[in-house]
Amino acid sequence: MGKSTALPANDENLLRQKKRTKYVVFAAAFAVFQVVQILVLFLVIMKVKTPDVRLRSATLLNLDITNSSFNGTLKAEFGVKNPNFGPFKYQNSSVQLFYMDSYLVGDAGVVKGKVGFRSTKKVDISVNFLSIRIDAGQNPRLRSEMSSGSVTLTVRSKLEGKITLMMFLKKKRTGDVDCILTIDLHKKSVREVKCD
Repeated sequence: MGKSTALPANDENLLRQKKRTKYVVFAAAFAVFQVVQILVLFLVIMKVKTPDVRLRSATLLNLDITNSSFNGTLKAEFGVKNPNFGPFKYQNSSVQLFYMDSYLVGDAGVVKGKVGFRSTKKVDISVNFLSIRIDAGQNPRLRSEMSSGSVTLTVRSKLEGKITLMMFLKKKRTGDVDCILTIDLHKKSVREVKCD
């Protein structure tokens, strides 16, 4: 008779138990790996940041000056930076020019647009401004600034829109810009730009 190669019952049970333990360890490791991936997805990629809107440059296209008023056209180049892993679609908006933060002297429309994920879009705007909306006779600061040869204006804009992540998750965000321009009336140019 031939020799039997069968394992004793104890050894078979031990071998089955080792296989089961190995499968359980692999399943647990896979589950932990999936949880880590989901956490990274939600903490890094799904974190929605506010788009950054900056005034890159400002130049005067023309400037007309009288004793008590000034008017002209300002060409402004804005950069809209989207740091998110989804596109930012912004609605129609406007760029406004203020004198002394309270007198609106000019505004222009910003057409709705889209900034791709993790990219920057250039937006060019021309703003016509008129100081006749301010009564220079009753505003000694305007007269003083005009006689000194420079006028300070504030540029403001807000871009409201939605960031779309994973094609279904939409989050509202608003990017804004607030800058102070110093216009040299003698050279008819923008002397200085300061932004917050």
